[in-house]
Amino acid sequence: MIVGMETVSELSRRISELGFMAVASAAYLICSAGILFFFIKWFVRIIDNIIERQQRVLDEILQLQREMKSMMERIAGDVFVRSSSTHLVDIC
Repeated sequence: MIVGMETVSELSRRISELGFMAVASAAYLICSAGILFFFIKWFVRIIDNIIERQQRVLDEILQLQREMKSMMERIAGDVFVRSSSTHLVDIC
């Protein structure tokens, strides 16, 4: 009878250890998944901020380029008008 009781207590101890291992493993997996999720979200946010800053810089460069083009067209127009009037004076 004592041998049977030791077997039952050994079996219950193993079931208890297995249950604890299952709960601990589940908690570990949940924590790991949560940390991984937040790390990826944080990394994506950093990349998005970098892209947004680059986009603003490129927009500013494009605006400056448009202003420079407009300025160059005005200068070219003035030079053309002056050179045309100079040639007319030279011819007359």
